[in-house]
Amino acid sequence: MLLSAIKARSNPLLGLWWRYQVFVGEPGSPRALTLLLGMFIAVRLAAIIADAHGAPGVSASFTYLWLAFCIYTWVAPSLFQKQIDKELEPVTLRKGF
Repeated sequence: MLLSAIKARSNPLLGLWWRYQVFVGEPGSPRALTLLLGMFIAVRLAAIIADAHGAPGVSASFTYLWLAFCIYTWVAPSLFQKQIDKELEPVTLRKGF
């Protein structure tokens, strides 16, 4: 956990994912579902309102922003794990430890 916190501070992009994951990842908490549903509804409402006001480019931007967030939350865990594994690779423990 400490190494993860240190690596999160050294890389802002992956650190953002780590902080988000710590915030919503508490077991038994409905926080993740509530946050994701709220974000999705807000993005869809913003896209619908932008489209209703004659700005289809802005509407598409909101949709692409949501898609980028979904891809980021899907890819970031593996990137973060690779970074941690690379950091721990040179670490060896004694046989009797």
